[in-house]
Amino acid sequence: MSVPSKLILSRILMILFLVVMTIATGPGVLLVNRAKQWWGFPVVYLWGILWYSVIVVIAMVSYFILWKSSASDHSGDQK
Repeated sequence: MSVPSKLILSRILMILFLVVMTIATGPGVLLVNRAKQWWGFPVVYLWGILWYSVIVVIAMVSYFILWKSSASDHSGDQK
């Protein structure tokens, strides 16, 4: 992956992560904080699990595409 495309991807992931963190812990919790249940689980728990999964996907994409390739690019530099 070229450097400009890595820069664009890293900025998109950073903005997405900031939005997810805001929605997951801030005003989004107020939207789902009810006594309602889905599949026997409180909605607020499912809300947390959903956004945690999104954060994990962002971290996995960052690791496998951005961080791992940049670490392997510089592995031969140190002697």
